[in-house]
Amino acid sequence: DNCPSEIWDRIFSFACRDDGFTGRSLALVSKYMRDVSSPTRYQSLKVEGLDQMLGCARVLESTPATSRRVRYLFLSTAHP
Repeated sequence: DNCPSEIWDRIFSFACRDDGFTGRSLALVSKYMRDVSSPTRYQSLKVEGLDQMLGCARVLESTPATSRRVRYLFLSTAHP
C-alpha cells in the first residue's frame, strides 16, 4: 500500500505481457492488488477456440471500460 498506484500500473504494464496468466494471478493476491491491477489485467490475452472466444467476450463485456485495455491479442481457432 506504500507504493503509489501509478507505479504499480507501470510495473503491471510490463509484467502483464504473457497469455493473461500474470493478470489473473495478480487479481488473486489481495483486494488491493486486484483493484490496482485491473487496468492492465486484460492487456495481453491468448484465446484458443470458439468456447474461449465466447467466454472472453462475455468477460470483457461485463468489465468496466477502464479495465478493458487489450493491447496484445492472440486468437486461434485450432487447439494445440
